[in-house]
Amino acid sequence: MKIAKSTLVLLFILGCRAPDWVEFSSQKGNFSVLLPKKPVEEKETVNTKIGPVELYAFLVELQNGKVVYGVTYSDYPAEMVEKSNPDDLLDRARNGAVRNISGKIIKEKRIVIEGYPGRELRVVFGKTGVMKYRLYLVKNRLYQIMVLAEEENLLSSADERFLNSFRLLGDK
Repeated sequence: MKIAKSTLVLLFILGCRAPDWVEFSSQKGNFSVLLPKKPVEEKETVNTKIGPVELYAFLVELQNGKVVYGVTYSDYPAEMVEKSNPDDLLDRARNGAVRNISGKIIKEKRIVIEGYPGRELRVVFGKTGVMKYRLYLVKNRLYQIMVLAEEENLLSSADERFLNSFRLLGDK
């Protein structure tokens, strides 16, 4: 009887284990990332100073929407990007994202992915909200990778796993 009881306990523990994350790839978006589950895909036209831009979003909500993992990308006119300073484009994208959530940047650093420029930020918003946010400018495509949480204590080491798993797929 002792063996059967320990076997049941082991099966219960294994059954309660957090599910393995899934690798999600977007061939059109030219990226892959690890997520806690398959994302919901959305497409939206955003009006910008340069005209309408298509925004593709891949979102996962956890804890009844209290935590959101997301990857978005948008393509800008190549000639506009070629005539612009990449840092200025990243600054404008960063400022827009922070403004959209009425946030305040508390930490920022420059980063790169495969030689392309990017930024990493920590942003606070609302009374207790926190966003970990990375953005990259790859040729004329802007990628945004983010974790938003209603409260600091909802963030976890899994957030870094997600952010660090973002990869480009070949040449765009």
